[in-house]
Amino acid sequence: MVSAVACMVAGLPVGSLADAGEAVVAVGVGGNDSGALGDGTTVERDAPVRTRLPSGVTLTQESGGDSHTLGLTSDGRVLAWGRNDVGQLGDGTSTLRTTPVFVRLPAGVTVTQVAAGGDHSLALTSDGRVLAWGRNSSGQLGDGSGASRTTPVFVDLPPGLSVTRVSGGSYHSLAMTSDGRVLAWGDNTFGELGNGGGANSDKPVFVRTPKGVTAAAIDAGRGSSSFAVASTGRLLAWGHNDSDQLGDGTAVDRGIPVWTALPEDEPGVTRVAAGFGHTLALTPDGRVLVWGTNRSGQLGPGSNDIQKTPIQNDLPTGVTVTQLAAGSSHSLALTSDGRVLAWGANHSGQIGDGATALRSSPAIMPLPEAAGPATGVAANSDGSLVLAHARSGATTSLKATSGPGGRTWLTAKVTCGAATPTGHVTFLEGTTTVVGAADLDAAATARFALSRPAEGAHGLIARYEGNGLCSASTSRALTVRLPRHA
Repeated sequence: MVSAVACMVAGLPVGSLADAGEAVVAVGVGGNDSGALGDGTTVERDAPVRTRLPSGVTLTQESGGDSHTLGLTSDGRVLAWGRNDVGQLGDGTSTLRTTPVFVRLPAGVTVTQVAAGGDHSLALTSDGRVLAWGRNSSGQLGDGSGASRTTPVFVDLPPGLSVTRVSGGSYHSLAMTSDGRVLAWGDNTFGELGNGGGANSDKPVFVRTPKGVTAAAIDAGRGSSSFAVASTGRLLAWGHNDSDQLGDGTAVDRGIPVWTALPEDEPGVTRVAAGFGHTLALTPDGRVLVWGTNRSGQLGPGSNDIQKTPIQNDLPTGVTVTQLAAGSSHSLALTSDGRVLAWGANHSGQIGDGATALRSSPAIMPLPEAAGPATGVAANSDGSLVLAHARSGATTSLKATSGPGGRTWLTAKVTCGAATPTGHVTFLEGTTTVVGAADLDAAATARFALSRPAEGAHGLIARYEGNGLCSASTSRALTVRLPRHA
């Protein structure tokens, strides 16, 4: 699944990276019948709501499964919430959770990345091993047992291998090794293990990548397709291809990797994120390539055609994308300035625009006031997940002083916790009549001289517009009494 993290992995949304220890808020929108948004309810949301994280916990990554979500904490622990019928939350129970609970990790284990599959979960440890829990009906946990697990077990990796990235598909899993090889395990109905066979595997097997190719990123897709970005920027794809999601110009399933037909003038891609039948890829310069099914507008070009090979998404002018995530039939992109774009299916409100009509072109998702610039995006099947810098509450004070020539100076001072207030302050009489404006200086102060206002009492306020890390705020009203010819 696709997650909110600095890079995309294994077909299902992974997660987003934020600086460890920095104040971060997690928000979600869309499908929530199993509590995957973590807001304490099972109510579907068409506008983003905050996830109720435990006190003092900072997330650095999120990853969304079909109906459950994983979160990686800054100290290497794992939170999970949502559906839990087969133990995918890893808390030792099968109880649905509408708020995050801690996964019961083995003693002494520190996790560096999480990846949610359909109904199973994966975690990469600091020493290059892989933990897995949840559904195991197709061997997707990789422990050789076929038994579902309510707490994490170690994947039975080949001896001597160290893993650097994991990704979970619907019923299969992928891992990238430190030497750029790709492992796969679980369901192989459509060739998603990429080993040329047709049998499932309950232990990792090597994907048959072309000779000399090393992987730089992986994604297991939300369906039964698999992808690997080569170190050269070319893209390998294998598995299910009923909607042309492999991008090789056919609708033929592939049991071993084939090259996606990137445009001839395209220098390559750096990341890939796959939905149920559509695929997104990120170029080095921040553009987005799309292909596969577009029945819900999830490709974004404004048509409903199936795209057999990659085409460029029509992003808003001037936008540069840094991260992608794909739900079953919707798409997400994080921009370089911390905004979130969403498009595609919206039947559960997953676009976050307060409606349920599909969007065939990218639209900016409005985030709650508490959320500043976004740092990562991830997706559940019918939900969207965002990590963002926490926005501090700002306070604005206003005072009036007399200056040279009898002029009256208004001074606004803005404070904002540990953040630095920047931007603009507007001075008003009453609440609507603008009398002046000024930018904040390095001391978070804005000054403005009144120009010959009428004598008498004037009720004035200062209104700070806010910035990415500081909320907007308005001062208390200040009554200034001015003599004649002030």
